[in-house]
Parts: sequence; C-alpha cells; structure tokens
Amino acid sequence: MLAQLAPGMPEGERRPQAYETGQGRVLFDRVAGLPAEHVAAKPRAGGGYVVEMRVPLRAPLLYRPGQRLRFDASVILAAPSGDRSEGRLPWHSTASADQLVEADRYHEALLRPGNWGEAVLE
Repeated sequence: MLAQLAPGMPEGERRPQAYETGQGRVLFDRVAGLPAEHVAAKPRAGGGYVVEMRVPLRAPLLYRPGQRLRFDASVILAAPSGDRSEGRLPWHSTASADQLVEADRYHEALLRPGNWGEAVLE
C-alpha cells in the first residue's frame, strides 16, 4: 500500500483504493499484492512459520546488505475464497488495532509507523 506514488513511479502504476467505514476513510494512490513468486512460507521446526518476501524498492534508497528500514507486514488468514478473514498476524506490531480483520477494513488499512519494527536488508 502506498499512500502516494513513490518518486519516479510512472502514473500507469497508479492503482488507487479507498477504505471507508463509519470510522473514517483512508486513501492510497497504489494498492497491489506481491506476485506469488515473491512470497514463500514454510513450517518452522518447533512450531510457527518462516515467511520470506521480496518487496520492490525504488530510488532514492540505496540497496546494500545491512541497511535498516522501518517496516511492518501482516499475514491475513482467510478462507480460500478470500471472502472471510479469520485473523491477522503482524510481523512486528503487538497493538490490538493492528490485529483487526475484515470487520473493519478502515482499521486494517491504517498505517501506524509507530508500531513498525526495523527490517534489515540481506
């Protein structure tokens, strides 16, 4: 989700989306899923999962191993049809507002940088 297109992104990459409920409205210039080949998950010995994703980055970021970025990502557990969400698992945030699902898409869409963690590029 991009609140506004990143500098240098062509207008053709605009995919606007609004999330609105009685609680408010959030607008994004671009909402797009990651291609399936950019995401992988596998069970971890002892329980849980390891999830890897490749997120496209753009200039002016310098891509180098060890670079730290403020970041968060969520896995939303849903029915195979995608019409019902059962749970939301944020990578870093433990705030209850970041764990809400389908019942209120407005709250799901809010970006809360204060709850993000720090990702390190490999």
